[in-house]
Amino acid sequence: PSGLHSRRLLHTVVSEPGPGLPWYSRVAYVDDQVIFDYTSEKQRVEPRTVWMAQNEGPEFWDHQIFWARRWEAWFRASLNTLRELYNQTKGECGTRPDMGTWGHRDRAGAR
Repeated sequence: PSGLHSRRLLHTVVSEPGPGLPWYSRVAYVDDQVIFDYTSEKQRVEPRTVWMAQNEGPEFWDHQIFWARRWEAWFRASLNTLRELYNQTKGECGTRPDMGTWGHRDRAGAR
């Protein structure tokens, strides 16, 4: 339909993914309708409406895959940086006998 519409992209990153929960996903909406999505598990963009599948050609989908993979790489690097900053690469933290802490708070508190 003609008129004003909104397009939104939602990026979701999960630090501890599991079955059926990819660590990265990208979902595109027009108004409130999902039009396509991408996940780190599938590694491809999939149309979620018939009109998107029928009206967009290979160049459009290649462009979407390109950007999804770029954002995926950026979020992966950002997540790794956060893990390093908060020392959570090993997932360890705890308390010392003097009731001080060790682990992710050591680096965060050192600033």
